[in-house]
Amino acid sequence: MQFQLNDKKDFLYYGEDEKTSICYLVFPKNPDGSQTITKVFVDEKYRGQGLAGKLMQEVVTYAKENNIKLDATCSYAIKWFEKNK
Repeated sequence: MQFQLNDKKDFLYYGEDEKTSICYLVFPKNPDGSQTITKVFVDEKYRGQGLAGKLMQEVVTYAKENNIKLDATCSYAIKWFEKNK
């Protein structure tokens, strides 16, 4: 399994498909072209394995490669950005 973006490019997940994903990150597009991380979720059975941090690393890499400015309203993402400046 690997991290995958959905077709709309605002939903990053890890699993075979969106319905069976064990973790995901939602980052919808804003009118100015930036994207806001609104939710980071990891299934209870898989918590504590660093998957949320890996989701964040993946979305930051995607944003850098595509010149997209990221911000966050999700408390986990806000804390992650503060720790990883």
